[in-house]
Amino acid sequence: MTISRRSFLKTSAATAAVSLTAGPVSRVSGKAHADVQPGPGNTWPGRVVINYNKGAAAGTSVEPAVVKTMIDESIMLLTDQKTVGDAWKAVLPSVSASSTIAIKVPLGCAAKEVAPHWSSVKAIVDGLRQMDFDGTPFPAGNITIYEMECSDRFVKYGYTSENIPDVKILRDSYGTGFTDGARGLQYATSLSSTFLINVFRPGGHGMTWGGFTLGFKNHFGSYKPDHGSGAHGYLRDINCTGVVYNKSMLSVCIGLFGAKEASGQPGSPAVSYYHYVKSTFDHSIPPPEGTVLPNILPNTIIMSTDPVAAEMQTVKMMRLNKDPAGPCGIEDMPTYLKASGGVEGALSDATYNIGVIDEKRMNLRRIVNGEIVAIGNPRPDAASKRWRNDSRITVSRLKAQGIAFVEYSLPQSFIGSQAAMEIRDLKSAIVHEAKQRVAGTVNHFSWDERSTGGRKVPAGLYVVRVIAGKIRLSGKLIIPG
Repeated sequence: MTISRRSFLKTSAATAAVSLTAGPVSRVSGKAHADVQPGPGNTWPGRVVINYNKGAAAGTSVEPAVVKTMIDESIMLLTDQKTVGDAWKAVLPSVSASSTIAIKVPLGCAAKEVAPHWSSVKAIVDGLRQMDFDGTPFPAGNITIYEMECSDRFVKYGYTSENIPDVKILRDSYGTGFTDGARGLQYATSLSSTFLINVFRPGGHGMTWGGFTLGFKNHFGSYKPDHGSGAHGYLRDINCTGVVYNKSMLSVCIGLFGAKEASGQPGSPAVSYYHYVKSTFDHSIPPPEGTVLPNILPNTIIMSTDPVAAEMQTVKMMRLNKDPAGPCGIEDMPTYLKASGGVEGALSDATYNIGVIDEKRMNLRRIVNGEIVAIGNPRPDAASKRWRNDSRITVSRLKAQGIAFVEYSLPQSFIGSQAAMEIRDLKSAIVHEAKQRVAGTVNHFSWDERSTGGRKVPAGLYVVRVIAGKIRLSGKLIIPG
């Protein structure tokens, strides 16, 4: 469940910083601006941790100890810090023992099993408490968990003083005179805090909202409503201007459970994430029985200081759960997100550029069942010899699990096409092959090191090939004896 110190330091040392000013990009619809203008809390634009652990939840039950481990792993990998307390300090610039922290949760309209489980927010609180100030931990009383919209479900969903002691758990209200640049709207009194952490979940909504109710729409519960027919512009403005823009330090998607896209209702129930898990982490799992819980769960936490990148990766997780996988290119993102990520013309009145929406410009860091997947260089670095014709392949081996994890990148024009995967031995014989729909510019799949017939392959050197059109990508995999 945990990342070894040796493994973590090795991976961290090999990770390059992301360059975000690699020259101009054409300002046309479907392409993102190169020069990101992040908010004060977006310390690492484009850096995202995606943490999957199959032991986090099963059926309707959640394992709080596993969830805490996932939160701690993620914050350390995101910040390249060796301890949880130092990691949280790195996320909160100039934090002191007198700082105040607001945590926004989407409890108002979310179904109970889809809403962020209380243990995930407790893990965040416990991590914040590990920040040390001259021998004194950060005060729990300086942390507020809040929500405003719909009915008060804190107790029903486990957000109680018994489960999360000493913090303020608040059904908030709009403050008198609490207005800012986000359309001059009144905002919640909790946002007078020094820092803001946005905790959300994977959910669908009517197409008026772009088909999603994720991190951006979570702040519908931070502001006086003003959406109507201008929903996309509303979501853009409340996240790209004003107090949310100025105080947001971290976006955390708690995807232990997940709903489907464009369901039309924010309170939709959890559904199976079989296709997402199979296409990404465990290609050998059998189809689920039935369509209700217990079933195969996403069991994923996504974490980033970049709200656009975190939102994009959450959209992608939900799109990967379709059969066939839904498209995840820049032009396939919801309008509000494109207008927030520098795609000019997405909305007619204003374009912001507060984060990275182009997946190839992201530094994606993955943890699979407690093991760090080797981190490849992001595209702007342009130093990696593995890039060929705007394509790349990275092959990693998760030793404790005995599986191979393959990540490959292709040009946007390949999205929606089929890619073929081949695993060959030294005699060039194919021991495993499969096909996959190209969902985004960055794609990934796992292999359990078994032949197509189900037998464990012997130790040795193997060649992993991805074939898409005229592009041939190859990587090496060593399976030790």
